[in-house]
Amino acid sequence: MPEITPFKAYYFNVNNKSELESLIAPPHDVISPAERSRFLQHHDNIVQIILPDSFSKASQILNTWIKNKRLVRRNSPAFYIYETKYLYNNQKKKRYGFLALVRLSEFSKKEIIPHERTFEKVTEGRLNLFRETNANFNPIFFIFNGDSTYTRIIQKSITRPSFLQVQDRDGVEHTIWVIEDPQDILELQTFFKTIPLIIADGHHRYSSALAHSCENGSKYTMGLLVDMNDPNLKIFPTHRLIRHVPALSANQILDKLKQYFLLEIIDFSQTNLKEKLNEVFTRLSAKSSKSFGILLYNISKFFIITLKDEFSPESLIQGTFSDAWKRLDVSILHEYVFKQLLGVSQYINDSDNIMYIKNLEDAIEAVQQGLYQLLFILNPTKAEQILKITAGSEIMPHKSTYFYPKPLSGLLIYKWDFNEKESY
Repeated sequence: MPEITPFKAYYFNVNNKSELESLIAPPHDVISPAERSRFLQHHDNIVQIILPDSFSKASQILNTWIKNKRLVRRNSPAFYIYETKYLYNNQKKKRYGFLALVRLSEFSKKEIIPHERTFEKVTEGRLNLFRETNANFNPIFFIFNGDSTYTRIIQKSITRPSFLQVQDRDGVEHTIWVIEDPQDILELQTFFKTIPLIIADGHHRYSSALAHSCENGSKYTMGLLVDMNDPNLKIFPTHRLIRHVPALSANQILDKLKQYFLLEIIDFSQTNLKEKLNEVFTRLSAKSSKSFGILLYNISKFFIITLKDEFSPESLIQGTFSDAWKRLDVSILHEYVFKQLLGVSQYINDSDNIMYIKNLEDAIEAVQQGLYQLLFILNPTKAEQILKITAGSEIMPHKSTYFYPKPLSGLLIYKWDFNEKESY
């Protein structure tokens, strides 16, 4: 099973919390071009490296920061507790994980388990960054089925003063503590020898790191390890905007859906749109599965559709998928509603016809402006569904999950030194 090891992290050498907040950023794949420009207004922001003008320039910047002690390195190896504190439904939530180096392993060994497929074009970009910098600026997000060993060590460690603390653009507080006690380190290493790690977020970075290790790169990657049983591990849905449903008007789409789905109608106007959207969420979340919210261009109604009892996903979806896979909401949506019922062309690799979006206000505006014909609103995938699907060596449908909160880029950095042992 996975091997984890402590490491000597690099971190920004700053005078105060406010300065550090100006230097860190979210993961590269959730930063829009406009956001990138805003981050780059501070000349030392980590976005210069994770979304560089060129990969060679990223390497030059990193080396300059280390040389000028803008980035400094801890003297001793450690694990690092990572707390995120955030608001959810107006309640404060805390989620804990810890940062470690995770030894890279081929998926066939089933020590590290993916839950999404990767695309070569995206993987190539991260691989080029690894080749130039030999560094990880944002951890791979792993989940695992934990126990009291992990929880006990975390609870003991957070009674001490923290090492780093920042607040991100969304108001989420990120706090780091150091675990240096040899006995605690040994207990954690022993525990993780018995269980696999599931990649929650960072599939492309993991695949790139694995490819780089085969080119004589680092045999480890920085990982954030979070217990999937933590009630404050949030998985949000990713909704779907459809640009074009071939030869079907809005009413024809509804007629097709009515054959297989029960429809509930929620009228709205621009003045009560937010209130009615909340009603959609409330009704949708009350349904356990097989239900979606819908908005069509030029119709001031939300629809909630639920698959009729006489139609089972197992019989509707073609292919050699497991019954558990077929019962996923995203599977029903893509494999039956899109592919068979509506004939939607799915260019998942480049999203020509499907836009994956988390912000529903932006999605609704895109439909109302006629930029997209149709919006599907989804319930979140559950952690136990991911565990069940991956245990059967299957891959979840594309964009099935959005784990929240995400770890920051640039808060702690792992850089491989060719002249030093990797396993400390």
